Order: sequence, then structure tokens, then C-alpha cells
Amino acid sequence: MGLALVPFVVLGLARFNYGLLLPAMRADLGWSYTEAGLVTTANAIGYLLGAMSSRRASQRWGLAGSLLGGLWGTAGSLLANGLLDDYWVIILARLAAGAFGGIAFVAGGVLATHLSSGAARWALAVYPVGAGAAIAVSALVLPGLAAPPSRWPVGWFSMAGLTVLVATLMTLLLRHHPLTFPSQGPTSTAGLDRLRRPVVAYGLFGLGYIGYVTFAVAYVEDAGATRTTVTALWFTLGAASVAATWFWARMDLGARKDWAFATALAGCSLGVLLLILEPSPWGAIASAAVFGACFLAVVSAVTQLARDTVASATWPAAIGRLTVVFGTGQILGPALSGLLSDTSTGLALGLGMSAAALLAATLVALRLGRTHQVPLA
Repeated sequence: MGLALVPFVVLGLARFNYGLLLPAMRADLGWSYTEAGLVTTANAIGYLLGAMSSRRASQRWGLAGSLLGGLWGTAGSLLANGLLDDYWVIILARLAAGAFGGIAFVAGGVLATHLSSGAARWALAVYPVGAGAAIAVSALVLPGLAAPPSRWPVGWFSMAGLTVLVATLMTLLLRHHPLTFPSQGPTSTAGLDRLRRPVVAYGLFGLGYIGYVTFAVAYVEDAGATRTTVTALWFTLGAASVAATWFWARMDLGARKDWAFATALAGCSLGVLLLILEPSPWGAIASAAVFGACFLAVVSAVTQLARDTVASATWPAAIGRLTVVFGTGQILGPALSGLLSDTSTGLALGLGMSAAALLAATLVALRLGRTHQVPLA
């Protein structure tokens, strides 16, 4: 449960909540959707760089050092996001937030993977829940702080303050409960070919989901949504991801984790389509409920799928490959979605690209379910 504080900060606050502040920032700074999407792309590039360097960081400073360094670095990056309104300063701040967040998130994820293979079988399902909790909490606070639009820096300052609180709490926890990497033999790349389809599907998921998280609020506001609707959408998105945890945990712990993976992807695709087809208040809330219940489950499902498909010596290589492909999708997704949204069709086309990518990911995962029986751990 303590580890869930890591995605609370590096995903919920530092990545996803940009979508909640984006309409105010666009109104105040005069950004196009392409410029807004590139801000998310910068964050995704930083995350990929951080994730790729996380293993080396953990070897040098230890697991606790990587976690805490990532959290404190994220706090500084969030603070920088609100200090100046220069576009390139914001880009650099989002890049730094992604890099620090990637180091902390992957270090925590590796530990959760090992815990889940032992007595704490729920660890991987519980780990991402912090991100949903952060989304739900922020929905009740950030819209008010960012109104009028010129006050969007207050939102970043508030998230930086909350990150400092979390980092302080984690520092105290780790003093009493030191965390170390479990003892392992040499790493291996044996059996990675078995993960070919999950890797492709996960990359398509990265391409598709990030467009929804970035532009969903802007889409409903363009359709005339009130602040109450925006708050309800964002709160539902976070609350649904938390509420669905135990359902997905039971599904993931069954013998067919490939079907859990495919079902979660299908739910994400349906959630995006609901928003495109019905941007009314009730349609937006229904969309957030479906998407929220599924999108974090994809992360835990594919990690458990990899854990149970290859030997433990191959876990680092498997998680690394999944991270790189997923990160590449995240980099391309918001830029492409923003570019499409600047056409005459507007945000509907950008979100349509997200839905198409998620549907393609679902089809790849379903193919996995028909052709690949996953061995139990």
C-alpha cells in the first residue's frame, strides 16, 4: 500500500492531471492542440529516458534511493511547471517530471513484481491504484484552483506541495521498512519471443490511451460542459480505477491472464468511443467510468502476463522491452492526436485516432488469447 504512493505522484499528479489543467493553460497561453499535445509528448520522452535508466540508478543508489530521488525530483519539476509561462520552460519541466517519474515508477514496479510472485499476490494489482486515487482527489480540488484560467500555476504549486508531503512520508516509511532488490542470478533474454504480441498490443495501448487522458476534459469543455461536469468526469475516472482493482486482481490471478489483458483493452476502446459519440454530461461520466475501470488494469495485466510467460531471470528484459514500446507509443500518441485535432474536425478526430489504436490493441490481444496458452507461475 505504501508503494501505491509512487504512482499517486508520478502518474496521477505529474502526468495525468495535466489533462485537467490543459483547458485553462490553453485559454491563458493561446496554445494550439498540437502545442498542447507536444507538452505531453515531452513528458512521455522523459518517462522513457527515466525508465530506461532506472535499473542503473537502482544499482548505484539502491531501490530506496531511486524511489526517493524520483519523488523529490518530481516535486521540483511540478514546482517549475508553475513558475514561468514560457512554452519551452514548461516543455523542459514536463520532460524532467517524466524522467524522475520513470525512475521511481519502474523501481517500484520491479519490487511489486517480485512481491506478487510470493506471499503478496495482490501487489501488482494494488500498485497502480495510487494513480486513480490521485485523479479522484485532484478532481475535487484542481478545477476550482485553476479558475479563472490565469490561475493555472496554483494547480501546479498545489501538486508540488502534495508531492513533497508524499516524498516526506515515503522517506519516513523507508527508514522503518528498508527495501532491497531480491537476490537474483544473471539476467536473461530467453523466451522473449513469446511476448511479441503482448508487446505490440501494449505499444498500441500507449499510443491510444494517452490521447484520452490528455484531451478528454478539453473535448467536453468544447462541447459546453460546466465545471461540475468536468469535476464529475475526472473524479469518476479516478474512482472507477480504484473501485475496479479487486475485480481485475481476481481476473488477473486466474489461469488466462491473456483474456484479462484483452478485456481491459476492449474496455478502454469502448470508453473513448462513448465520449466521442455522446459528449453530454451523462455520456462523459459513462465514458470515464468505463475507461477508468480499465486503463490502469492494462498495466498490471500485461506485467503479470510477462511475469508468468517467461522465467524470473528474464523479467528485467521483459519489463524493459514492454516499457520501451509503451513509452514510444506515449511519445507518438499525444503529438499525433493534437495534430489531428487542429484540423477542421477538431478533437473528435484526435480522439478517434486513440479509439482506433486501442481497438487495434484489443484485436492483437484477442489473437494472443486464441493462440497462446499462458503457463501458470
